[in-house]
Amino acid sequence: MAPEHPFFLLLRSRRAWYRRQSFALYLRYAHVAAVLLALTGPALAERPEVLAAPILHFWRGAGSLSANAGWAFAWLACVFVWVRVHRAFIGGGALAAFARSLPGAVRAGPLVDAAMLLVSLQVFLLPIGLAAWTIARGSGAGEPFAARAALLAVLTLGAARLALGGAHAIKLLLPAGFALLCGAGRLGAMEPVALLAAALAIAVVLARLLASSHAQPPPRRVRAGAPGPRGPGSAFLLRLQWIVLLRRHPHALVPRIALAAAIMAACVWMIFGVGKFEESAAFVKVGCWLTIAVMSGFYYLFWTTRQPLEPFLRSLPHGLRRMVLSEHLLVLGATCLLFALACAACLLQPPHGEKVAGQMLRHGAASLLVLPLLGLPLIQRHQDGMLIKVAVLAASFVVL
Repeated sequence: MAPEHPFFLLLRSRRAWYRRQSFALYLRYAHVAAVLLALTGPALAERPEVLAAPILHFWRGAGSLSANAGWAFAWLACVFVWVRVHRAFIGGGALAAFARSLPGAVRAGPLVDAAMLLVSLQVFLLPIGLAAWTIARGSGAGEPFAARAALLAVLTLGAARLALGGAHAIKLLLPAGFALLCGAGRLGAMEPVALLAAALAIAVVLARLLASSHAQPPPRRVRAGAPGPRGPGSAFLLRLQWIVLLRRHPHALVPRIALAAAIMAACVWMIFGVGKFEESAAFVKVGCWLTIAVMSGFYYLFWTTRQPLEPFLRSLPHGLRRMVLSEHLLVLGATCLLFALACAACLLQPPHGEKVAGQMLRHGAASLLVLPLLGLPLIQRHQDGMLIKVAVLAASFVVL
């Protein structure tokens, strides 16, 4: 195809949009990424193949069902969350929606959507390259691993397409392929044939899906009498905020809640599982502050969702204040629930459970005083909001 073909014109436009939007997103979290890179950089420099651990797991040999499922799920979950976060950037915005109505773009549209999906997955070329380099240095890849890698590659593309929405035709095939991959090493001599057959079936359905429709989810039918959230005052607003999280940001809701819960679980495990009773106060305080750091990310989601509604909210008596108050109540309530569950877990661990639970209550209450500060509009709209948030967390950790 010539460079002036609609496919290349649309692809260049969509890639430029994707770069601008994703760069703005990364810039907001650049400070956090720099800190994490400084902490983990030396270890990754010594063992870079750690990034390719999910792929190398299926190369080293047959693991248990739980190990296969864990590594495969971790890889596919990372792909799903990554594409889900970038879904609006992959779609191309309003200009791409207009371009799809042009005569020359109707035929090239599905190809451009498929190409943009591959563009969004470029970051995963790093672990794939590290895995290929490690395998080349080792004994090479055998026939079983080639079949496992093919199925994992197809599942990766399927999970990425599923994250964009509207991929109903592949929803049943992905769990079947995942279950077959989890049983790798237990199918005997027929394993390569079975894995390749599953990969081929998923690839055919995925190719038809990518070639027949664009990457936008189909419009939903709205019933005229669809029930909405009910309740007086703040109860209505709390339900509305919860619906916004469930329907618009499930890719951020589940990982963030899971990470906060994992931090508290790790804190309790270090104290009672490892036996760090003397350092329990330090572990509890660090766990509480890390938890509010994770939970404070919901403020930015609420803030971005609220921006189109602010002119309308300002026209209502205390409308904007009530909406902001409901956001704070929801974040504080969810954080309080995590702390309460951690306290309950401590009380079930005699004989030091009551002491650690008291520390959890004290440090949890102190961290909850800091949490509303992390939701200030200055932090949300500032380009270096993450740096300001880290400064507030560090200062409050020292002072309190």
